[in-house]
Amino acid sequence: MYIQRIVPNTKSGGLFVLVGSVGANIKTDIQRDIIGKRLKRCKSPDLVSDQERVFNDYFNSKGRVCVDAGAGTGKTKTLVEVLAEAILRESELGYNNPLERILVVTFGVEASRKIKNDLKERLLEHELSGGYIPKDIMRYIETESSISTIDSLLNSIFKEIAPAIGISPSFEIATYFQTEEIIDEVISELRKDENVRGDLEYLDTIYSEFFRSEYSDFQSINEMLRIAQQKMREFCLTREEMEKIIRGNVEKVLYLGKKPPFTRQDVEYIIRATTNGKYGLLCEKDDEKKMLEYVEKVYRELEEIYGRFAKVLREFDRIYDDICRKKGLFSYIDIAYNIWKFSTSQEGLSWKSSLQDKYDHVLIDEFQDTSYAQFEILKLFIRKEEPWNKVMLIGDVKQCIYHWRSAEPEIFSSIIMKLIKGENLSDLNLDGMKYYALKSNFRTHKDLIYFFNSVFSHMFADKSTGAIYEEVPYHPLEPMKKTVTVENESENSPRLHILKLRNEEQEEEQIQNNEAWIELESDEIASFVDGLIAKGIKEGDIALIFRRKKHIPVYVRKLRERGINCILLSDNSIFIEPEVSVLIDFLDWLGNPECRESITRILRSPLVAISDETLRFLSMKKYVITLALEEWDSALPETDKVRLEDILGLRDDLRWDREGSKIELIQRIISHSAFDAVVLTSNDGLQAYANLWLFQEIVSSWEKEELMPYREFIMKLKEYRELARRGKENEYPKAKLAAEQSRNAVRITTVHMAKGLEYPILILADTIMKCEDSQNRVLVLDRSVGAVLLPVVTSMQPAEMKIKEITKNNDGKEIPWVSGHSKSVIWGTYERERDGVVPKPTLFQKVMLKNVSEYWRILYVALTRAKEHLIIPSGSLRSRNDREYSSWHNYLDMHLRKVDSKRGTLDLEWNEKVGNQVIKRREKIKVNEKLSNVPLSKQEKIPYSNERIGSKPEFTVGYEQFVPKRLTPSTFSEIIDCPRRYQYGVLWRMDGVRSLSIVRKNEYLSEKEEEEQRFVDEFGSLVHDAIEHRDFTKGIDEDMCLKRWLDERKSDMKNEVEKALQNLEKLGIGKKIMDAAKAGRKIRREERVYCLIHDKNNKHPAIIFSGRFDLLFLDENNEWIIVDFKTESKKEEGSYRDNHYKTQIGAYCWALKETEKITVSKGCIAYLYPLEGETIFSINNEDFNKKIDLIWNIKLDEKGLCACPNDEKSGRCATCPYRRSNNGPCEYG
Repeated sequence: MYIQRIVPNTKSGGLFVLVGSVGANIKTDIQRDIIGKRLKRCKSPDLVSDQERVFNDYFNSKGRVCVDAGAGTGKTKTLVEVLAEAILRESELGYNNPLERILVVTFGVEASRKIKNDLKERLLEHELSGGYIPKDIMRYIETESSISTIDSLLNSIFKEIAPAIGISPSFEIATYFQTEEIIDEVISELRKDENVRGDLEYLDTIYSEFFRSEYSDFQSINEMLRIAQQKMREFCLTREEMEKIIRGNVEKVLYLGKKPPFTRQDVEYIIRATTNGKYGLLCEKDDEKKMLEYVEKVYRELEEIYGRFAKVLREFDRIYDDICRKKGLFSYIDIAYNIWKFSTSQEGLSWKSSLQDKYDHVLIDEFQDTSYAQFEILKLFIRKEEPWNKVMLIGDVKQCIYHWRSAEPEIFSSIIMKLIKGENLSDLNLDGMKYYALKSNFRTHKDLIYFFNSVFSHMFADKSTGAIYEEVPYHPLEPMKKTVTVENESENSPRLHILKLRNEEQEEEQIQNNEAWIELESDEIASFVDGLIAKGIKEGDIALIFRRKKHIPVYVRKLRERGINCILLSDNSIFIEPEVSVLIDFLDWLGNPECRESITRILRSPLVAISDETLRFLSMKKYVITLALEEWDSALPETDKVRLEDILGLRDDLRWDREGSKIELIQRIISHSAFDAVVLTSNDGLQAYANLWLFQEIVSSWEKEELMPYREFIMKLKEYRELARRGKENEYPKAKLAAEQSRNAVRITTVHMAKGLEYPILILADTIMKCEDSQNRVLVLDRSVGAVLLPVVTSMQPAEMKIKEITKNNDGKEIPWVSGHSKSVIWGTYERERDGVVPKPTLFQKVMLKNVSEYWRILYVALTRAKEHLIIPSGSLRSRNDREYSSWHNYLDMHLRKVDSKRGTLDLEWNEKVGNQVIKRREKIKVNEKLSNVPLSKQEKIPYSNERIGSKPEFTVGYEQFVPKRLTPSTFSEIIDCPRRYQYGVLWRMDGVRSLSIVRKNEYLSEKEEEEQRFVDEFGSLVHDAIEHRDFTKGIDEDMCLKRWLDERKSDMKNEVEKALQNLEKLGIGKKIMDAAKAGRKIRREERVYCLIHDKNNKHPAIIFSGRFDLLFLDENNEWIIVDFKTESKKEEGSYRDNHYKTQIGAYCWALKETEKITVSKGCIAYLYPLEGETIFSINNEDFNKKIDLIWNIKLDEKGLCACPNDEKSGRCATCPYRRSNNGPCEYG
């Protein structure tokens, strides 16, 4: 029931009629609509015009906006501005908690956290500007707000309605293994049921061949049913509706509405429709009967398959629902489905009505990632009748790259297209909505923006690529960014670079195949990156982006062969990481000594690392180690025998510990074998080390939750590992390296991992990979067709029935009517015109074209990650399909062919709407086709093994003593001072890796300490960057370039940075630097040094040594002085930190002497904040060479790397991370 309330209209003197539900907590809406912005600002930039229009229309009109936010256009800023204003307006209405009637939905935990953090910062700025913020608002944002992920929202709704639908409110979200147990129970029940057992066995038999195929999307009928059942729920279909749809799909989808009895005209119609008229039927009149009988027989066979599958799926869903309700375990898809089902029931009508009055503001972020079921539930919060609540749908259809995860971008795109056409949205509860496009890009350089506009305005209107499924509105971006973030370049430098690929070993320019392309492209990219670093570009500014992970290892290998540090940003499961996998094998072997697979991998790992000859000998003894030792061949290495005896001894020592604490057992394995120290010698040593610690933390958390028998524990580990190998384990990602590590490394990432991120220099790699079609899919699931199964039939097509490509000479290709293995008339194909268009796709073909559409959206996301520079490899690949629409490479190459090589320019054009007119916009940008690189032959090649990323054995060599693979000046100083300190220092530099609180009783940094540490790190980086931009020929007050740079940073620490720079001017070293600049003497800043540290005795491989010094200059005596800037208090002479910094500087000087023959006479540690201070000392390279000799003699003990005796004078042990990790000092105290 609704009531009307008459209140004065203070704007016009008239009256408002307010409508609300009886008993609801309704307050006057007058203040919500009063013109006049509450939010104040003092430091953040104002909203630009397109953002301002969204803001004003949300508050001053009907309050319903659909926002199409292109890449880099400030989507989150706009949403947060609206949200902050809404909070202030709600507080004026007298709510204790102004967030009480505001709903904000995101599609990821990180996005939700960012919105909360940005919102708090925006409200604090408002308060600093003299505005009022509601009491306790910061606490409300964190603990009592509806700013949450869609999953969290669904969870809370389900708890509310659970009793009404016969479910306990204490339900839980099912884990993967709980779900697997449920599925096993369901299948077991189905096999007991005589009504469906035969159907299940029939389906298992006919598809068994495909389940065994490496290209199949399913591995069992169980998995096939499970996915189909979950998709059915995502599509909001009841089991009865799904059964009816599947049974009807043979006629509707495969036979295009035709059913028996068939005519020749029916068959010809189906062939023409599915092949776009390119194929025709060849069948003599006399053979028509046999042909039509075959077509009908296939139809009947498929009817039986589809009918059996529909029947089994119906029963599967019924049993599954019963078990889930009894156990109280549900997936998020189950939760969404049950909420939707309740909302459409008679019992749920009053509850559904109450939801529409719950929130006055509904803001949905990343709306393009919404699934159908999620949108059906979100609509429940949107009022159909006036007074409407305010609604913001914001996102970017072009950035929807999760169709495989049930995102339906067509929901958003259909809303946009209807609004553009002026159509009504009352069927979606979205009356009064207006459409706005954000076009002002703040991320990317203007030349790249113009390139994107030219490429994507064409692509998203092109029915052979981006618009192959449906047209996507593309609004040309307008560049707003003016900052140059890459050093040593002018604003007019080329921003688009073409990396020309040519096979020099071949006489012809064409590259022979995909493998040759990958090998050549990876080599050229590594060479180019080397050239960038040689010019002084920071490794952390460079990123390689890939569509898929398949070829990433090749590129990593080529980079590392040149000594280039790179970090792989991926969401791989920790259980598939080699060092964790080999621990699982060892744990398995402890409980099952006869397990051949586990012992084989152990013997190849660093735990043992025996030779190939011994492995062959062991294989003859069936890997029974005791037997091999008894019959040992004296020709084999004696060290291998010792290692085998050691591992048997270790197993005997540990086997009685199996039923005790699992985490203590793992720690004993690691300490007995020094495994944590050994993994540091691998190429990804830091990553491997972090993974070991994170793995221990995971096991510790499992032990807190439940007591597990050893066998069950091993089964759980192996199941997680197998799940990870299949790419389906996302609960436990590998450890993340701290920002300190990734800043000094080239980033390697996939497009999906990079979404929401940006990179100053972006290299697009592996662009020749084509889009996959649905030919090998056993089951296609989509809301428009329900479920369509791969047609597998036994009927043989008569020889008299031929379906051939129509050609002049009648010599075209032939395709079958149906085939489970290849292209056929009724499955897995679509025919393009020469321009790539599929003019009249069938319903089933449109479903397949969704994959193609997403393929091109991924390219949009990939390119728009670039901030300053974009590098696109280009070459000629010999291929049977070189059409522009066949791959990213071909499509981009079509645009890049227009480059004027003589002038180094590219003419671009696109259509742009100005007012009511569409004009042709033209721009000319500079393009660089002559990229500098460093030939590998001029460098010393670094030995590289595929120990972590290839298909070969994960580890190839073990060391009896520790030798690091890579050192920086900082880690060199640490390892020389105390190897164990170095080992635990690595751990504490990991992001997200914590020590084990129960077993080791570690202390954690408090939130305040962590916040202070983040401030120190960020402030130090900012000061160093400011010194890079400093013009030392001028005083700080006269340095306008520096002032502009500081203003553009928009940092809260601007005043502190200026203070640090002023302190530098006061120092003697600061005056010397300014004198050198004014005299025109050489000054070098933030340059990378790189070399190899060789073992004089040639017992160990060379160590890669690299780092970046702060500043090097020539003084008035023409002597080199090196300066290291510190943003901390001055350290006492002879203290640990003082000695550490001096060793660091000495390392830089040694590297400069080795690589450039530069002799540095003095070093200076310049302390800039909070007070100024300096320590100047002489450089002695001979002393440093003695320190290098210590590296080759680092020993291992049961705790890892050996510790050094306490040096009480320096205070080194007081700050040792080992002490913190173990709640006490080492043996030297």
